[in-house]
Amino acid sequence: MSIHDQSAFSRIDDVVLAGAVFSQRPRRIGTGLVAGTRIETARGWTPVEQVLTGEKVQTFDGGLRPVTRIERTVYGADLAQAYPDGLLMVPGGALHNCDAFYLMPEQHVLLESAVAEEVLGRPAVLVPASALEGYRGIARVMPVDLVEVVTLFFDDEEVVYANTGALVHCAPRKAAGAALRRPATSAFFEVLPFDRARALVDLMEAGTPWAGQGDLAQAA
Repeated sequence: MSIHDQSAFSRIDDVVLAGAVFSQRPRRIGTGLVAGTRIETARGWTPVEQVLTGEKVQTFDGGLRPVTRIERTVYGADLAQAYPDGLLMVPGGALHNCDAFYLMPEQHVLLESAVAEEVLGRPAVLVPASALEGYRGIARVMPVDLVEVVTLFFDDEEVVYANTGALVHCAPRKAAGAALRRPATSAFFEVLPFDRARALVDLMEAGTPWAGQGDLAQAA
């Protein structure tokens, strides 16, 4: 199924995402890019499952950078057991993306927001995808079949473009393997835990002043 074929499902319907079985598995479930998500590479917008090691990918602030490691997995019942509420479906336009795609719950995305700059003094912050539920129509969907997930690594941490405008964080190569079990970190952006990320998203959604939102402004 094409990841952006909106006729294939509705917000509350089950979703079928198929993929081939791979033997290598990311060490932390919940991160990575769901197959069908298109990434901007030197050869154009490419489904993430077709990106190759060594291929150059357009990054947020570093230009074209080569992918130095790729981990692939297919989740079946283990995904449903770990995340009974499913994946996050991001409709077209919600994160400046041209059409819909899916996010794993623990995958971090970069949000650029005037609210974040006013409250935190930072124009952009990293938030877990799970905190985006309800924002601009982002909703939970339940897979009923295999979900193929691809995790891209670069020499340094990078933020890549997904489906035109969404900004997705990729850990550095040194974070591959067992290190992925640790909480997400960044040398360049503030990483908001779920509660603070949820507070920020609520303010962005409401478009209201942040007065009284002390928890958001507090240090993590």
